[in-house]
Amino acid sequence: MLDAKTQKILTKILTQCKDGGYAVISYSDLLEECESENSTEEVKHTVMFLIEKEFLSCKYYDDENICIIPLPKGRLTEEEISEKDKKIDNFNNNSLKKIFFISFLSSFLSSALIFTILFILFRCFYA
Repeated sequence: MLDAKTQKILTKILTQCKDGGYAVISYSDLLEECESENSTEEVKHTVMFLIEKEFLSCKYYDDENICIIPLPKGRLTEEEISEKDKKIDNFNNNSLKKIFFISFLSSFLSSALIFTILFILFRCFYA
C-alpha cells in the first residue's frame, strides 16, 4: 500500500496521462500536489520509487522534468484507491444512519423501562 504523499503524486501523474501515452511532467507540478514542505528531491525520490515498484515507466528525466507513462499496476492502484474511498463513504453514510437509529431506539426503550419500574414502585408503596 502507498502512503498519502505517494498516492497524491500517482494520482496527479495519472490525470496528466489520461490518454494512455507518455507525458512530460515537471517536478514542480508534482510538488504542488503534495501540499506540504517537501522538496523537489523528495518528489524525485517518490517518482523513482514508483518506477522501481513498476507503477510507472520512465522514458527520460532531467533535473526539472520527467517523461513517464503509468503501467497497469499504477492504474489498478488508482482504481483500488477510488473504489476504497467509495466504500468508505458508503460505509460512513450507512453506519451513521444505523448508529442514530440504534441510539434512538435504545434510549426510548430504556426510558420506557425506567418509567415502568417507577410506576410499579409507586403503585406498590403509595397505593
